[in-house]
Amino acid sequence: MIYRLYLWLQVNLLLPICFLLVMLFLVVFPLFHNASECLIALAIIATGLPVYLVLIKYNNRSWSLHKLIGE
Repeated sequence: MIYRLYLWLQVNLLLPICFLLVMLFLVVFPLFHNASECLIALAIIATGLPVYLVLIKYNNRSWSLHKLIGE
């Protein structure tokens, strides 16, 4: 059985490749230019990881968290 999908948005392959190259430049270039500032920013972002893991990923809130929230 052959499935035919209607693609309502078709773009040239050059557009996503250019987008990827520009995004890679925007991410990699600051690492060489301001390495210490980028490492500080990555450390700040990494501090949010435990909050995500506790409150979002594992959504089984304990009774102490319910008590703290007031539910």
